[in-house]
Amino acid sequence: MRRQRAEQEQQQQAQPETAVPTETTDNNTAETIEEEGQQTATTSVMYVPRTRPRTRSAAATAVIEKANKRKKKKDSDEDMSDSDQEGVAGPSAPRKTTPGRTRIAFCKSCNKRFSQMSNQTQALCTTCIDNKEDKPRKKEPKRRRIARKQGTPLNGAISKFPTLQDLCIDIVARHILDVEALGDISFINMDKIAKIICRNRQLTSQTARLFMGPKALLDMDEVGLLNIAHFCVNVQLLQLSYCGRMTDNVLLTYGKRLHQLRSIELSGPFLVTKAAWQQFFDIAGAQLESFGLRHTLRFTTQCVDSLVNNCPNLKHLRLSRLGKMHEDWLKKFSGMKYLETLELGWPPHSHQLSSEELIELLSHVGNNLTELSLPGCSNIDDDLLIDGILKYCPKLQNLDLSEATSITSHGIQRLFNEWKTVRPGHGLKRLLLDGCRELDDEALKAVLRHSGKSLTHLNIHSLDKLTATGLEALTEQGSGSVHCAELEYLDCGFVRAMDDFVLQKLVKTCSALKQIKVWGCHQLTDSVQMRQGLRIEGREQEYL
Repeated sequence: MRRQRAEQEQQQQAQPETAVPTETTDNNTAETIEEEGQQTATTSVMYVPRTRPRTRSAAATAVIEKANKRKKKKDSDEDMSDSDQEGVAGPSAPRKTTPGRTRIAFCKSCNKRFSQMSNQTQALCTTCIDNKEDKPRKKEPKRRRIARKQGTPLNGAISKFPTLQDLCIDIVARHILDVEALGDISFINMDKIAKIICRNRQLTSQTARLFMGPKALLDMDEVGLLNIAHFCVNVQLLQLSYCGRMTDNVLLTYGKRLHQLRSIELSGPFLVTKAAWQQFFDIAGAQLESFGLRHTLRFTTQCVDSLVNNCPNLKHLRLSRLGKMHEDWLKKFSGMKYLETLELGWPPHSHQLSSEELIELLSHVGNNLTELSLPGCSNIDDDLLIDGILKYCPKLQNLDLSEATSITSHGIQRLFNEWKTVRPGHGLKRLLLDGCRELDDEALKAVLRHSGKSLTHLNIHSLDKLTATGLEALTEQGSGSVHCAELEYLDCGFVRAMDDFVLQKLVKTCSALKQIKVWGCHQLTDSVQMRQGLRIEGREQEYL
């Protein structure tokens, strides 16, 4: 039907055209032309059906236009040269990093990642190169396999018998409720019994008394904490972490019953009130030589007054992450003449400690200090280093300046260049400079010239300005380098210049090293040869 209708419409359109007279003298010729025109029109209609134009909605049109714009933008971006993209930081790069001297490549032989200098083009790692240069091995003669007879144990006997010690431990753990005291057994065996009891769900306040000693204590409730004072009356050193269940009654019981207590360090006793702290210092303050407190909001200025007035023999004071810490406390600590250890860490942002107040404090107590820890004190600057530590702290062995972001490289250089020691090169034993991002190679070299021969712990985490040349000063290579013979712990995480060459030199030259942390050092591979007794943490390929 559609085809017939289309033919009719086409014929109607073609009829007026045929009615136009042609300028010819022959009528037959005109009729012939008219018939050919009708035939041509009919044929074209049969093979070209009429179509209706396609219409799009407004939403579809918008989508198409957006896609076309995106395509044009992508094409234009592809035309950008490499020079146009230089210096453009990605979304996961908060700061611009300097390019390293090495690059990561893949060995063509073993397909392993290895590090090489940027100007080198070798295709094999050092391991494959060494194996390739080795002489070919002689084939060992094949040994004739001898079938091993496998006998069955007689009377159902087992191939491995438990030791008498293991049998005794199993019997004690099985009848733990009937045991009154474990006696004088080793820590390893006591730990085995404790694990068996925990696995059997038998660790209660009653059985926990068997493991209470002056060395370790498991986390428990108020009753368990009170048992320390009842069963460990001769304890001298008490350290409790995450003791959130400690109450005023527990603290006061310690003060009344623990007559031999010399040192107490608590972390998280947020239930203890300021009145209980004052009473505790009134009772036991005269016998205390060390006091440490962390993570509480209820230690106020009144508690500090009681501490200073009732603890005249205090030698070690550690206060960290206290919500009420204030710089007014520093004036009160000036009267503690026997202090050897002073830690004032992570004060609240609203009451940061200033360099002026700390310098005044060090002028009174700095002469006897062997350890000074000021982590998280972001307001201290070079004035504290020059006018405080350099001037008043000649006996310092441990120094913690973590996250002291206002300290500069010039201040560190002046401190360690002018700081006199009894023996040259033998100064600090423990130095923490993590987060001091203004320090560079010259600052590290000044540290090593002063304390390189005595350092056992060094933390240079996140020191972005250090280069590979500066790090090689730790390996007794280059100008200003010192052999760190006593260095045992090194944290150089997120020091971007650390590469395989520096790490390999550290492993070879620093023979006392036991642990190295290299988190965030993306130029390291697993091609560094390890040695026994050394642990390296943070290499990327170890966690893939």
